[in-house]
Amino acid sequence: MSFNRVATLGVLAAVAAAGLAGCQSTSKALGMAKVVPDEFRVVTKAPLVVPPDYSLRPPAPGEPRPQELQPESAARQALIGQSNAAGRSDGEKLLVAKAGVDKADPLIRFVVDDENGDLAHKDESFASKVMFWKKGDKTAA
Repeated sequence: MSFNRVATLGVLAAVAAAGLAGCQSTSKALGMAKVVPDEFRVVTKAPLVVPPDYSLRPPAPGEPRPQELQPESAARQALIGQSNAAGRSDGEKLLVAKAGVDKADPLIRFVVDDENGDLAHKDESFASKVMFWKKGDKTAA
């Protein structure tokens, strides 16, 4: 092969590689590739509100925002939730009272478990009987 032919093939290979590499970024730029958002990079910020008193001083950069929850309290609120018993309307209170929520049996879970206890315990399967045919041996072969 001559030097010109080797150089031409090298240049063509480089152009082909660059063209193929550009296909992926082009499809992403045109919106043809699916880009999934990263849930760990989402930042929640409290909404901006206009204070009712315009004589308040503006917050300094880096100062904590008073309306924003601290991460610990936000996590606690997400896990436990809030009790909105004080914020219930009269209609909701009446509905709860008519449903008899205060007269519910607190031990109902135990009653249901006792009634359906035989359904929860399955018999030993055929494979378990064959594998563990010795009563004291529970190691798999």
